[in-house]
Amino acid sequence: MDELFDKLDELSAGFTICPGTTLCSLASADDILLLSDCKAGLQSQLLTCYKFFQARNLTVNVDKCSLLRLYRVPKRHTVNVDVPPKFYLNPLEPTILLSCFTASDFVKYLSVDFNPFGRRKFQIEKPDTLIQRVCKAELNPQQKIEMIRSYLIPRFLYSLTVGNPLANTAKTIDKMLRQAVKETLHLPLTTLCYDVFYIPIAHGGLGFTNLSEVTELSILKLIRQMENSDDPATQATYSKPLYQSKDKKQTDAAVGHSITFERRDQCRQNPNGTNA
Repeated sequence: MDELFDKLDELSAGFTICPGTTLCSLASADDILLLSDCKAGLQSQLLTCYKFFQARNLTVNVDKCSLLRLYRVPKRHTVNVDVPPKFYLNPLEPTILLSCFTASDFVKYLSVDFNPFGRRKFQIEKPDTLIQRVCKAELNPQQKIEMIRSYLIPRFLYSLTVGNPLANTAKTIDKMLRQAVKETLHLPLTTLCYDVFYIPIAHGGLGFTNLSEVTELSILKLIRQMENSDDPATQATYSKPLYQSKDKKQTDAAVGHSITFERRDQCRQNPNGTNA
């Protein structure tokens, strides 16, 4: 795949993040995401990929390929979705066009569902479904709790970290997890103290991760990694105003109060927000 990415870089048809920095492709496992500033650039990338795979007796399933094209509306200062299909993969069959997303469609990438405008869905419904499956599984209570602790909570933390969740999503999932454990252990559903859920196992607790507290720190850590990355494209992405404001917001949430950028820099050495 490195050879393919080198060929795509040679086209110089990537998406401009900032002056002097462009990004033409992203890859994760067997998924390849192509990016370009213009229609001609994206079409040339598609043809390059097709020729690369054909030379190795590999084929690309057009039905599993999707395309998203956004264009600006200058007077309204908004972004619209270009719906009509305009791109093809096989130069011998230019009439077979790739399907395009509409404004109401959702795409799943890296386990996160989002639409062209960044809206998410099923941030509560999916966790609820997984929790109910564990509760209804033919397992003893200790096995269910272990599955929640070792499998569900890390999965939820990942989704909350990379999925740009809505407000109070993590707190809602925390409540759902506590209620599920109470039902599993036949405990009263209304209790005044939740400490037993988050106390380490060695000290007699269940050892759960408090998602509403840890999510903000996880996002802050992810932003820190972007800032300190050796990849120029990642650093350029961090320098965008969106991530600068998100950095400040997540730092404030992680330490529990608003701080200056100087104090934020101190928190980088100690992300828990205590005195450095």
